[in-house]
Amino acid sequence: MESHTISSLPFISIILPTYNRAHLVIETIDSILNQSYIHWELIVIDDGSDDDTATLICKIKDDRIKYFKLNHTGKLGEVRNAGLEKATGELIAFADSDDLWRYDKLAIQVRLLQEHKQAKFIISDGEVFGEINGASAPRESFFEGSLVWPILQEKRFVFYTPSWLFRRNALESVGMIDETLSGGSEFEFFLRMCAACKGIFTNERLVKIRRHAGNLTANPAIGINRYSNMMQIVKNLYYAKHLTTHQYRLLMSNYQYKIGLFYSNSKDYKHAVSNFIGCIKFTPWQWKAWIRLVSAGFRHYI
Repeated sequence: MESHTISSLPFISIILPTYNRAHLVIETIDSILNQSYIHWELIVIDDGSDDDTATLICKIKDDRIKYFKLNHTGKLGEVRNAGLEKATGELIAFADSDDLWRYDKLAIQVRLLQEHKQAKFIISDGEVFGEINGASAPRESFFEGSLVWPILQEKRFVFYTPSWLFRRNALESVGMIDETLSGGSEFEFFLRMCAACKGIFTNERLVKIRRHAGNLTANPAIGINRYSNMMQIVKNLYYAKHLTTHQYRLLMSNYQYKIGLFYSNSKDYKHAVSNFIGCIKFTPWQWKAWIRLVSAGFRHYI
């Protein structure tokens, strides 16, 4: 990967994976074209779409857009890595093919990274829109330092992949995305960066996250797999001494509880019971897990 800059401002490589979202990806690209910060390249990695994606993107007359089509893999980590291999920028951003950027997203983030030289990356707050609306809780206005525990708490900050901008040299400490993970590969990659580098969070809502039936996160099976992967990620962070025993137990309990909810909603009460028990083993005082355990157990045995 060859790095360069344009003028006195850092050059940014924006990596956009897509698959059969021709009806949405053009809107995403428009939000990138409308950025007030203009020193970037957009690397679109098409994971073998068989809709009009290629035709529509190739109609856009802008030399900063580079389109590549792969044979379909169905592995988002592999698609993002293909983009990373082609990136030439000093800074790297990820875009998702159904989300939108505020016009000043890149300008604000570049300025903050220039002001805070020790930070290797920046993330921001966002707003949810679409078929599933949700009000965002108030977030801490600004933070610089280790984001590992604050992010895993899911209270102080929030992580949206499209809000992420990082220095390319962070890859020297972090490596590439783990392609073996079937869910949450970008979050595991992000947590490795949090563990290795200082970062920034700003509560500026710089991205708009679309929630719809086509989201990967809307599928219960994917949710179960995602939190199962998170349990392994948390174990790795704990063994590497990035988490205390108390933090580890709270997180493992939380993920067991969430997996139990997914199973309950799918009417798989046997597995729900097992996960609610697992939650209680980590945090016996978790009264909501006791209630869910009794409810799922009753439904399983009637």
